[in-house]
Amino acid sequence: MVRFVSYPVAVPDTSVSLLLQLKDPGNQFAWEEFVRLYGPLIYGFGLRRGVAVDDADDYAQDVLTQVSRSLESFSYDPEIGKFRSWLFQIARNIWLKRGRTMGRRPGLVGGSTIMRVAESDHAVDGAAELEKEWEAEYRRQIFARACEKVSESADAESWNTFWRTAVLGENCEEVAAELGIAIGTLYVRRSRMLARVKDAVQEVEREWEHFEIAA
Repeated sequence: MVRFVSYPVAVPDTSVSLLLQLKDPGNQFAWEEFVRLYGPLIYGFGLRRGVAVDDADDYAQDVLTQVSRSLESFSYDPEIGKFRSWLFQIARNIWLKRGRTMGRRPGLVGGSTIMRVAESDHAVDGAAELEKEWEAEYRRQIFARACEKVSESADAESWNTFWRTAVLGENCEEVAAELGIAIGTLYVRRSRMLARVKDAVQEVEREWEHFEIAA
């Protein structure tokens, strides 16, 4: 079962270090760190591609299992390809395999949905469409992680102001009136939070891009 947890210890200094540690199935920290970074991406991609909610954890675990097997012979070369592109190929193959398997088993939920999506994608250059969705999910997860980082240290009022107006799209004047603050104060709070979120997005992107191997 996929668990999204992190350990209170330092992340390895280099991507090579962590990737090498991932090759050791007994290294729990390396896998916990990997799941923390990429688990939500795999899980979200599966859901958006027709995997049933009840099956999404199993789908993510299937992908992680294949990653473990494939890393046994991986070749590190950041100039050739990024890790998430390599991971996408595994996630895509497991997604298609799961759809074909479930589609042949009457009564199972999700298989027919996956195959309908796959057939639709195939008609409009499926590989490109799937990779586009993978990248979109990657961006969503980057933003979500950045917001999580900022919200943990931001004051509640400023974060609430930012979230309601910049993310949820609520009317600024109405929110300011409800909170009993001047509209100028609201804009200042939102601007400061937006700047912090942008910085956090760059930080998370650097963290994720540590994983680069040959495609």
